Amino acid sequence: MRRCVAEHRRWFLGVLREADAAGHPEPEDLARTLLVLRDGAVAGGYLDDLGDVAETLRKTTERLLDA
Repeated sequence: MRRCVAEHRRWFLGVLREADAAGHPEPEDLARTLLVLRDGAVAGGYLDDLGDVAETLRKTTERLLDA
């Protein structure tokens, strides 16, 4: 199971890198930050209200992309 999760995270990080390369001054840093945020949102969705977690993730992502 751990291997599947690691492979998926590598793939998703690659997707984020490609998307972030479109003009962000630090695309690698942003991609890794977004990956960690997504990981936290997945865990938070099991622990807290999913709607609250999704809203927090959306707001945080918007702030990062605006920075």
